[in-house]
Amino acid sequence: MLRNIKISDAKRIVAINSLALGYDASLTLTQNAINTVLTDTKHHILIVYTDNLTDTCLGYVHAEVYTTLYSETMLNVLAIAVDPSSQHKGIGSCLLHALEAKATAMDIHRIRLVSSEFRKAAHAFYEANGYHSDKMQKNYQKSL
Repeated sequence: MLRNIKISDAKRIVAINSLALGYDASLTLTQNAINTVLTDTKHHILIVYTDNLTDTCLGYVHAEVYTTLYSETMLNVLAIAVDPSSQHKGIGSCLLHALEAKATAMDIHRIRLVSSEFRKAAHAFYEANGYHSDKMQKNYQKSL
């Protein structure tokens, strides 16, 4: 079942981020981020896929409206992850299709995402869902 995220999903999101993506964020950080997203509905979308019987979060997609001066407005996928024990069951595709439907309803006709070079299985998944890579780039960051 698909639904919007709830604060009560934070513990499962922490586990999914760790297991599926290798990101070890704290429960507090995750709860605070969910609170932020829930109050910024114009720019953020967070959809979870849950088990029909237990309502346990099995995966999620997080996106934002992405407006630039050089392209039409699009949705930017910030994260998509499915618990490894629930992968290869169509959950990721269901999440992408739900995001695409939301984009269409918002009159947005393009979705972008960035995937690390080493995530070959993720690349195959995106391509199987109709996405294509149009460039290679480096991601620069600076901690302040």
